[in-house]
Amino acid sequence: MNDPQETYAELKIRLIREELSKLKLHSTFYGMSIPDYMHEGLARFVATGQLPGNFLQAVLCNNLKESVAQADDKNMFVLPAYANWMYNHAPSEAQGSHEKMMVWRSIGGLAGKEPDNG
Repeated sequence: MNDPQETYAELKIRLIREELSKLKLHSTFYGMSIPDYMHEGLARFVATGQLPGNFLQAVLCNNLKESVAQADDKNMFVLPAYANWMYNHAPSEAQGSHEKMMVWRSIGGLAGKEPDNG
């Protein structure tokens, strides 16, 4: 139930937190999971559109060759976990191509989207 005194900014913050909790960054796929040290970059990109490092940008752009080229030793072996996470949990409008990633950046991620009040 929404508080009638909740400001627009407070509503956006609450909705962003709710959405980020749905990201399930700790989920596993065939025993693989996204390393904890990568969660902040993914969450920040989804929440605000702030671009992550080169590896995560390649992953978000669905560029396998660049993802492999940019991966560190840990991420090299868990690429399927990223694919699973993107397919099941990442906003579709935020990933899949360089163009989609840049549009997501330009709108400011979830923070830049209009709240859906149902």
